[in-house]
Amino acid sequence: MKNILIIILFLVFLISSVIIILILNYIDPFTANNIIIYSFLFSIFLSISTFFTLIIYFIKKVHYRGQVVINHISSSFRQSWFIAMFFIGLWFFEKIWVPIYFSAFLLFILLLSIELFIQNIIT
Repeated sequence: MKNILIIILFLVFLISSVIIILILNYIDPFTANNIIIYSFLFSIFLSISTFFTLIIYFIKKVHYRGQVVINHISSSFRQSWFIAMFFIGLWFFEKIWVPIYFSAFLLFILLLSIELFIQNIIT
């Protein structure tokens, strides 16, 4: 079951990366309509989250010396989802001309607090 999930995550990463490349090559995302921009951001979000899911999962696999369970994949996906939210939030702050350093710090603290809260509830 774990291997199937990892293969699916890798396929989602590949497909979303190909979609990003296709959008950047054939469509100008800065002059396109909202559907193109939202699909571009969604594919970036999927690409970042699946990439970091695989990275975090393999770090946990090394750390726990190969004895990982399916909960490690779900927690890795949740943590990478927060990382992707952070990067998309930074892009959004830059786009609306918000001072990025303090806002990025506050967003990081907020996402870290949510992650610690979820970890405390689950365990």
